[in-house]
Amino acid sequence: MVSLQTVVIAGIHYLIHPQKLGTITAIINPDSILPVTLLATHEIFSHDLEGLLAGLDAVDDVFIPEFGSVLVEKADEHGRHADPSKLGITQDIFQLNSSDSLLKGFNDLPSGPYILHGPNLYQAWRLYEDEYDAFVFGVIPEDVNEPEQFRVLNALSTNGLHKSIPVPSRLYHRHPSPSKPLSGVRVSICDTASLEGVGTTLSSASWELLHPEPAGESAHFVRRLIDLGAVIVGKTKTPPMESGQEWVDVPAPWNPRADGYQRADDSSPGAVTAIAGYPWLQHALGEHAVVGALANTAMPGGVYSLRLPLPTVPKPNDMQRPEGVEIISRELQSLYEVAQAALGPRGPAPGGPQANRLLYLTDLSPELPIKQSKSFDKLISVLESALKVKVEHTSLAALWAAQPPNGFGDISLGEFMKLAPFRSLCYHEAQKYRQFQKEYRKKFHREAFVERNTRFRWDYGDNVTEDQNVLDLSHISVFRSWFHDTILNGKPTSLVVFPRGVSQPQYRRDKLDDPKVIEGLTYELLPVLLDSPHLVLPFDQIPFESIISGRAEQLPVSASVIGGDSWTDLIQSVDGALKSAGWPREVSVGRLALPLADRSISEATLGEAQAEL
Repeated sequence: MVSLQTVVIAGIHYLIHPQKLGTITAIINPDSILPVTLLATHEIFSHDLEGLLAGLDAVDDVFIPEFGSVLVEKADEHGRHADPSKLGITQDIFQLNSSDSLLKGFNDLPSGPYILHGPNLYQAWRLYEDEYDAFVFGVIPEDVNEPEQFRVLNALSTNGLHKSIPVPSRLYHRHPSPSKPLSGVRVSICDTASLEGVGTTLSSASWELLHPEPAGESAHFVRRLIDLGAVIVGKTKTPPMESGQEWVDVPAPWNPRADGYQRADDSSPGAVTAIAGYPWLQHALGEHAVVGALANTAMPGGVYSLRLPLPTVPKPNDMQRPEGVEIISRELQSLYEVAQAALGPRGPAPGGPQANRLLYLTDLSPELPIKQSKSFDKLISVLESALKVKVEHTSLAALWAAQPPNGFGDISLGEFMKLAPFRSLCYHEAQKYRQFQKEYRKKFHREAFVERNTRFRWDYGDNVTEDQNVLDLSHISVFRSWFHDTILNGKPTSLVVFPRGVSQPQYRRDKLDDPKVIEGLTYELLPVLLDSPHLVLPFDQIPFESIISGRAEQLPVSASVIGGDSWTDLIQSVDGALKSAGWPREVSVGRLALPLADRSISEATLGEAQAEL
């Protein structure tokens, strides 16, 4: 395996990708390292070379002016037409050796920034600091032309405090096409997703010690993204052993929102943190496994998330519940576009809002502070206006009592689902990791370390019998079918909305509550039990006085919106409502998810939305 080499250019850290792309015709010092710009002959002699280089700098975060000091010419079919000195070109110009056999498959190398190491040409990958500890590690493909196998990048930032995450030049990738709609789109994947050539850590030293081996193949959905042109830049952190809440073996991601000291609690904390903190990353693939539902999922990062079941994903025999994929983005429209490219439309083609019933589930709504409650009133009004319906404030218990599934009219929903979800999830989690515990004990003659929340659920799951789990799964199946057929896709069809937890300060330093049994259906558990599209929507932010910064900070406010079979209709409905109301449909990186001015926009549109009904 070729070793990796980094270089600093004008104070910026770069990786020299180890794959040689070609050579120049000139003989130069084999140890020299030069940033260069590869251009076609007609580009060099276009009479506006400086304007062209300035344009590359404007559209690409990898390119900087220093790359334009030396040029490498890709000879056109008819060769050079002019003398560089007569056109005022002061840069040194080398020529690419077009007869180099290594150029097979690279006959049309894209113009852009490269690095000459001696006479050899390599791609330049910019290294960004993972200042929020969102990533397990960065990755690069072994073959940039056919990215199938990957390798871990272990480089640190220039100050040695953070991991470095590599990103290629945007200029290396062609414009999106029908076959490559995600060409050049930068995506991170969660640690639990397999990536060929790269291992999985589960944020657990014990797991990593027992399973240091790299994956032999990439997960199906990851492979799909790569085939569509996406660039996988690294793996982001998931909760310890998928559902833990205490970070012991590795540092927890740092939530970039508010005062920078809020917990990054989520089923995909690294992915959410990366999207909330890094403008150079466009999308993240999150964790949407059933075990992840047991992690805190309040979405304190204030980013958009579309969670979808993937019926084609093989599921373990003991787990007859849907597992799927979560796509996380800062822009609602961009989220729609990447989901459409990767999955294709589900259900009827989008043509505006389809739902004709809006339900606000009160039994999934925690007791909200006054300001957050008012924020939800505004959101509901905007959805009412777009759907041209009045919201129904109701509860799952009332809907069940009014129209129970056949044969279950004599039992309340609360009793029917009292322990089934939690008990079944714990059973599945214990079963999933039982073999791991046995193998670890056998190899190392001691117990694997597991944080207390996960240990509590494993112990609980170990005491659930197989017969009890079969009964619990049958209850979940009945509920899921009832919810899907009666509420989401009944007549009328519905959008279901409820708060994504309480937006209140949760500091990193705060002691967590002791683990406990979760009874009934909660806002965390409901989405993962269903096989329906689920949109997490940040739409507002509320102030609080931070004990860390000593000033007023803003916390994102998010809603869960669940729709029927068509995820396209779900996003179109919500996006159309926000657009009509003039509300933001994208969030920013850093402390503020939304500009403070946007609060006045939402205030102004509340009365307008109500007036239209």
